[in-house]
Amino acid sequence: MQADDCGRQLELLDGLITELTDARSEADVLAAAARYLPKLLPVERASIGLPTEDGLHLEMRELCDIRNMLPQSYVLQIEGTLTGQAYRTGQAWIRPTSRS
Repeated sequence: MQADDCGRQLELLDGLITELTDARSEADVLAAAARYLPKLLPVERASIGLPTEDGLHLEMRELCDIRNMLPQSYVLQIEGTLTGQAYRTGQAWIRPTSRS
């Protein structure tokens, strides 16, 4: 990574941290993540999962989706899914994509 790239990444991280610190609502947190995530990581789509009251599901909310492949919000079962496993273990997972 070039020095200019590294400096830009640090600026973006600083902006994200500032916005998250100043966030007053869940919507503010999600909006900040949606704005900064595509600039910080080379991803085509990303979602965040919030546990439902029953503790058996995650309400998935789209943060970014450059191909418009994901619905804005959907419910996903925790048991038996990779996303559920990431939620239970606290270990994020990223599936590599092929770029053409």
